[in-house]
Order: sequence, then C-alpha cells, then structure tokens
Amino acid sequence: MSIESAKDVLVISEHTEITSQKATVQTVEANLSANEAHISAETLQQTNITETKITDATVGEIKATNIQIKTVYLMPATYVGTGANKHPMTYENIPALVGVSPTAKEKYVAAFKRDVNRDAYRKAKGSVTDLYRDQRLVEPEFEANPRVRELSHFFSGEMAPKKKKYQKEVGFSVSKEFGSEGNLVDLKQILQSFNSKKNRHIAIVGQAGSGKTTFVERMVRDVAENNNLCDDRFSPDQTERRYEIIYFVYIRDLLDSESINAKDLLFGNVITDSSEESIKYGYEWIIENQEKVVFFFDGLDQATWSLGGHHRKINHKDKASTATVMYNVITSHLFPRVQIVISSREHCIASLTVDLRPQLIYALVGLSPDDVKRLFIALLGKIGQHQWDRMCSTSPAIIPLSSVPVFLIYNAIVQKFNPENPPDTMTGAMFEILDILLQSQHVRDKQVLHKLKEMAFRAMSEGRVVFTKDELLKFGLDPDSIQDLVIKVPGRTRASHCLLEGTQQIYFSHQVIEENLAAMFVSEIRVEDFEEFVKGFIHQDHWSIVRKFLCGILLNPDLAIDWAPQMLQIKDKKAKEEILRRSMNEQLKEANDSTALMELFGALYESNDAELIRSHVHDIDFKEATINPSGMLAISSVMRRSGNLNLLRFSYCNLTTEIFDIMMSNLKNSQLKVKKFILSNRFNAELFASVTKFTESYVDEIVLEMCVEENEFGIISRSVISKKVFVKEVDLSSIKMSEQFSIETGIVCSKYNVECLGLIDTDLREIHLRNFLKHVGNGKLKKLDVGHNENLGVDGLSVTGIIVSQCEVEKVGMRDCNLTAEAMKAFKENVRDAKLKDFYVSGNENLGVDGIAITGIIVSQCEVEKIGMQECNLTAVAMEAFKENVRDAKLKELNVGSNANLGVDGVSVTGIIVSQCEVEIVRMGKCNLTAQAMKAFKENVRDAKINWLDLSFNKVSKLGDGGLSTISEIVHQCQVQTLKMVFCEFSSDQLKRFKAMIADTGVEFEY
Repeated sequence: MSIESAKDVLVISEHTEITSQKATVQTVEANLSANEAHISAETLQQTNITETKITDATVGEIKATNIQIKTVYLMPATYVGTGANKHPMTYENIPALVGVSPTAKEKYVAAFKRDVNRDAYRKAKGSVTDLYRDQRLVEPEFEANPRVRELSHFFSGEMAPKKKKYQKEVGFSVSKEFGSEGNLVDLKQILQSFNSKKNRHIAIVGQAGSGKTTFVERMVRDVAENNNLCDDRFSPDQTERRYEIIYFVYIRDLLDSESINAKDLLFGNVITDSSEESIKYGYEWIIENQEKVVFFFDGLDQATWSLGGHHRKINHKDKASTATVMYNVITSHLFPRVQIVISSREHCIASLTVDLRPQLIYALVGLSPDDVKRLFIALLGKIGQHQWDRMCSTSPAIIPLSSVPVFLIYNAIVQKFNPENPPDTMTGAMFEILDILLQSQHVRDKQVLHKLKEMAFRAMSEGRVVFTKDELLKFGLDPDSIQDLVIKVPGRTRASHCLLEGTQQIYFSHQVIEENLAAMFVSEIRVEDFEEFVKGFIHQDHWSIVRKFLCGILLNPDLAIDWAPQMLQIKDKKAKEEILRRSMNEQLKEANDSTALMELFGALYESNDAELIRSHVHDIDFKEATINPSGMLAISSVMRRSGNLNLLRFSYCNLTTEIFDIMMSNLKNSQLKVKKFILSNRFNAELFASVTKFTESYVDEIVLEMCVEENEFGIISRSVISKKVFVKEVDLSSIKMSEQFSIETGIVCSKYNVECLGLIDTDLREIHLRNFLKHVGNGKLKKLDVGHNENLGVDGLSVTGIIVSQCEVEKVGMRDCNLTAEAMKAFKENVRDAKLKDFYVSGNENLGVDGIAITGIIVSQCEVEKIGMQECNLTAVAMEAFKENVRDAKLKELNVGSNANLGVDGVSVTGIIVSQCEVEIVRMGKCNLTAQAMKAFKENVRDAKINWLDLSFNKVSKLGDGGLSTISEIVHQCQVQTLKMVFCEFSSDQLKRFKAMIADTGVEFEY
C-alpha cells in the first residue's frame, strides 16, 4: 500500500481497523474518507510501505483525499463482517464506492432496477400480429401457448436434433417428428422450476416459427407480475418478492465485439435509459444478490458469434469477445447463482459442450387443435368462423400445418386476402403469401423475388440459413426494402448504429420461405440444368422439402396459372413436368423405407397429380415410422386421390387420436376403398372410436395386430363393428383372471377372430377355461399360451386339451405350469387329433419319466414340429421313454436345453432322436456337456442334416480339446450351417484352434 502523504490522514470506516500486521475489513459497504479515518500510531510510522498484501486478487486503484492505494492484494486470511456474518473478502465484496454515501448508492441501484425491469416488461408486452400490421390481422383477446414437453434425455438423442445449420423443420417435413417424449407441462410449472440449484440453466427449444420468442416474452411478463415489477408500478415492499431484477435481451441485440466486459455487453448497449453510475452500482448489486436475478436470453440461434471452440475464463472487469463473455455467463463462471433462461432452435442447443448445456430443457411442440381453431378465428375477426368452417369442408389438408404458429399466421393472411378460394396445399399457400408480401409498402423493388430465389438456392446448396448484408448486396438486394421477407440480425435496436454494415446478418423470416424460393429458382433454370439437378440432388433428404414445393409448382394443376412475371417465369414447363414426373415414378417403385416413402407422399400431396398416384400407389405400408401431422396429412391426401388400396398398414407408428382424426378429416366425402387395414397401435376409447368410424366408412377388413392391456381389451369387447374384424393377438399376461373376464375373453376371441391368445401368469383355473370354452364358440386360435399358471391342475389341463382341439390351436405354451404325468395324460386324451406345430412344456420339473413319455405320444399323435423341454429335469431314462414314443414323428426343432442331468446316455439318446426324427434345429445349451457326451451324440446322430446346433453355456473347460474336436467333426458330418457357442468361456488359444478346425465348413459360428 503506497500512502503518498500521512499528514492528517485518517482511514475510516465505522468498523475498519488497519494495522501493520493484518488488515481486516469488517463491512462490505465500508467507505474510505480522509476526514473520518483513524490509523494507529504503529501504522502511521509505516507510511513508506508501497505494497500491502490483503488478498490474492488485484483490485486496482482506489482514490481518497490524501490517500492513494495504487495496488492492493488480498490475502486469504482477510475477512469481512462480524460474528455469524464473517466471511472471506472477495473481489465482489470489496468496498468499492469510495466517496459515495450509502443513500446515493441505493438511489443508483434503485434506478438501475427500475430501468432493467421496465425494459424487460415493455419488451414482453408485444402482440402476435406486430410483424404483420400491413395484413390487418386482429390481435386475439386471449392467449394460447404452444404445448410444451419437458425433455430429460435431449442430449441422448431424445429429439434426434441435427447439428448442421440447415435442417428440415417440424410441421413442414412429413418425417420430422414433433416432440413426443417427455411430459407435457404448462407455463406455470416451468416458472415453478426456477431458482433450483439443479435447474439454474433452462432452455426453451423449438423450430423456427414455433413461438419461442412469444413464449419467452410471456415468461418474462409473468415473472415480472408475480414479483410486482411491472412497468412503473414498482412497489418498495420487497418482502414477497422472489426476484428483484429481470433482465431480458434478444440475443441478436447484443453487441458483437472483440473487446468488451460483461457489464458493458449486458447492460451498456441494451439498457440505454440508465446512467453509467446506475449501471456500475446496479451491476455490483447483481453480483452480490445473484439469487434475486433472472437473465432471459432469447434466440441463441440468431447470434452473430459462436459459443463453439475454446473460451478462456474471465472476471467481471476483463474484456474479451462477446462469445467469450457469453460463455462465462452461461457456464455460471461469472454468475453462479443467477437463474438463466435461453431460447433457441434445437440444433444450436444440441451442439453445446457439456459445460454450456442447460440442466433442464423444454420443447415447444405445436399448438393444440383447439388452440389452432380459436386463434385462427380470432385473427380473422368477423369472418373468422365462416372461413374456418369453409376451410374444414373444402381444404382440411391445410389445417394441421397451422399447429406451427408462424404458419397459422401465414394461413390467416391468405384467408384474409383470398376468402373465396383459399389454397389447400403448402405450395399454394406460400405462393399467395409471397404475392401478398410483395404488395407490402416495405417491398419497394417488385423484382426483388427473382434475386431472392437465387440467394435462397445458393444458401440451401451450402446448408446455411444466415447471410451478411454484403452478400445481399452482391445479389442486388437491400434488406431494408424487403423487411417483410427477411429479418436483420442484430435487428432494429438502439445498438444498431454501433455495428459495421458488413457485419449485419440477415435470415428469412421463416425457413420455409427460403425452401420455397429455392424450389422456385429450380423451376426456372434451364431445362438441361433442371434435369441434372433432378437426377443428382432432388431426392436427397436435404432437398425433400424443396422437392415438395417443386412438385407443387410444376405438377399441381390448381397452380398452373399465369403468375405475374415478378412471381414466376418458367420456360419449357412441359419438358420439366415430364422430367420430374418420370423421376417421381422411379422413386415410388424403389422406395422401401418408411421415412423416404412418407417424404415422397408429401411431394405427391403437393403435386395433386391423381394420375401419378393411382398408377403407382396400391399399398400403403408403414412400419415403425413416427407419423407427425404433416406426414398424416400427406398420407391421407395420397389415400384420397388413390381411390382404391389393397393394403393400408400402420404398425408401431404411435398414432394418436389427433393424428388419426387428421386422416379422417382429410378423407371426408372421398370415395376411398381399402381391402385390408392392419393396425398395431396402443389405443384408448377415443382412438378406437375413430378407428371404428374409419373402418365402417372405408374398410372391408381390419386386422388389429395386438391388444395388450385390460383397458384395451375392455374397449374392443364392448365395441360394435359391422365389418370383418380380426384381432391378431390378445395378450392378457399378468392380468388376474376372473369368471367374468374369462367370459369376455371367449366372446372377443370369437367375435374378432383372434389368432394368438396370451394368458400367461393370470392365475388361470379350470372354471376360467370352461367359461372361455363355452363362449369362444367356433372361434379359431393359432396360438394359446397358458404358461406360468401353476394351479391349472389335471382338470385345467383336460379343458386346455379340449380348447386346443376345438379351436384348432397350432402352437401351445405351457411353461412353468407345475405339470404332472396325470395332467399330461388328461391333456393328451382331449387334444385328440389336433395338429400342433409348436408344443412347449419347459420349466415343468415334475413331469417325470411318465410325463415325458406322454409328451412323446403327443408329439407323434399331433404331428408336432417344434418341442421345447428346457428345465424339465430330463434324464437318460426319460429321454429313452420319449424316443420310444416319437419313432414316426418328424421334428424340425428339439430343445432340451438347461437339463444338466442328461449325462452321457441322455445326450446319446438325443443323438438317436435327432437322426430318427430328422431334426433340423438342435438346442442343448447349458446341459453340462462333456467330451464323452459329445462323442456319444456324434456316434448316434449319424448323417443327420443339422441346420442349427446350439451348445451355448457349456463350458469349454469341461468339454476339453477332445470335446471341441468332436464338435468340429459333428459340424463336418452333419453339415451344420450355424453353430452357436456363446458364453462357453473359450480361451484365446482354444478359440483360435477351434476356428481353424471348422474353417473349411463355411459354418456361421456365433461365440
């Protein structure tokens, strides 16, 4: 500490004492004043001290009358406060307001709070129609937010976000899924998650146009109102406040600088109403009271800087690039206790490194159908209801797209300007939107569209969505003259004048405009270039939405009109139509992937080419494909135009009532006929009612592939469908059986021609089976599984045999049913001459020799093809009894796995059975096999042809080299095609030698 003059010097603070041994500052807001300070005699003698260590952080210069502290270091031993409030001094709590009274500081801080909160609240009071005032839409008197899902596995691929700059958007791509993971939450629940240590950083994600900015603005408003921080109504009473400062900034408004500190970046160029003193002292207040502050950052994807790469850690006064400062803000290095909320498109969040990642992510997944209707009607005012009713009856296909808020606005604009003949495709809607926007007073150059088309195409080719102003100028464009089509970054802000013109960046007001303009450009290029582009690029996934628009532009007869020259100028249109139609023909023939097929259907929907659809679409078969509203819209539009379908299948497509109703709405008044409709989907009463309605209207025969819950079973048991209905599988496993339930089961199996019935672990008794038998009538079952029911007893097995015979069951499972020889005898006597393909009695250890012998009789009598006897405590004697009774049987598969007591003789008999019954698949896993047992098997299996030999879980250490050698001989001798020896614990040397033994056989070896 350098003290230039000690004369009459007093260092004061009410609680501060400085000695030569140790400095202790006992109050954070201590002031140094030469008029009030007191220095001990001992200290005054040391006025020649030039440097005193007080902490490990350099503070800088502090000036007071007659005192100049040029350099101050803080030692770890330095503390502030007293008693329970005593804590180590840090940079943040150093007395900084030299010469400023507590009253003056409080005024500066109060002014700062007022200005920051007022700025946030005013930004949050925008309307949804602000950007479209020229289109004369009506601001709704109510609010409707997009649905929101809380995502817990976002960075594990929950939404499968792509990291490239350009990506297809939900709602416009038929294959990109709206978030279906996570729980639905509302705005109130999101706000309740604030101020938790584990949720300090929260992200709101969604596609462009999904309503992120409006949603964040409403969050800001609600937090402000909940904390009594609204506009000028700031109450001095803070007892009920959770937060005292709400900071809200559009990230595009942050100054892009290479040298700026956090205070100036966040507040200096954003909160322009505050003085430098207010910002200075207000910023220090934030540092000391972080838990009382919320930062809202809207639009990370609009940043002109990148958080990628390496960024150094800084302190509050360090200057660095905007990206580095924001890195330190978001990672909590500068503000570890401030609540942070960021909004962005998914791909920007997905690319963040671990230290930048939010702890909690909420995804906007589109407006609900009810909100779409309410908002649409409100936006159009007096004509709203009429236009909604008209759209529902004449162009329902356009409605689902409006779940994306920006497209809802676009759709409303089109309906406002063309109420009598609105379009029913996305291409038609976008053409009318562009036509309307071109009439705007902001678009002074009416030829601007042609320039934008090429720029959009070049950007699509490069996979980007943002441009600099210099790039626009190269295309002869002025962003100020087309502000209805593009948005400037940072935008129209107070800080704009600080930016170099060349650093401004511009993007289309919605990505779909870029895609549509790119398609328009392709339609206008020379026919030779067009053919080359179609052959080489148009069917790539990257261009799938452009392909949709291109099909609409060239193939849709409803759009084959003479557009104004400033809109579209297509030369050689017929030739281009033929090139595109021929290419689409080839793709439809080759498509075998559900996602690719759905994208093709999206293009067919836009084309509205009934001839192309009818000539190529006879089956619509989607398996394990997630279908979003746009996807179902495309599929149902193709269905409508196809007229007749042989097959319609949705297997494991996670259809909801909302998605299914889109199909129903789009098919209204169509002449569609479907020969067979196959559905494998979980359902509730509402969805099944829609399925029933669809079936009654359009389907000859319906197959429900699976019914797996008691509620689902109850729904189908009570339904009435006049058409032919098949339920492929009813799985009632682990549902406790009752007498009434067993009656309903029989009725459903009869009524819906159930093929497979699972009654595993249902506490099944004889009375239940008799009820089922009585009500199943003439129903036919292919498979019946009564496994894990230990109380069936002899009488229960007897009735099971009758059911198998009467219902012509082909596959029977009776695993772990505590079967005995007497029970098997009762089953055998009643199963009669039924033809069984598969018979599984595994896990029944009490069958004994007699029970296994009777099993052999059943195999022979019922012409069983596959027999499973795992874990049946099989012995050589039991296998001998089985062999004697299957002499004339022809078995395809024999499974005696997990029977450790077979011994050499038992395995030997197994070899005889394999040869005698011409068994193709032999399973002897976990049978405690030895070299001697394998030798006995080899001698008796003779020249049988074994396709599959499974010896898994038999330890090589027990088989030895001799056993492995014998196995290799069996592989050669029996021409084994697949040998499975997993978990046999090969050593590396044994494995190498064994592979060499069988190398010349071509056997597929699994180990």
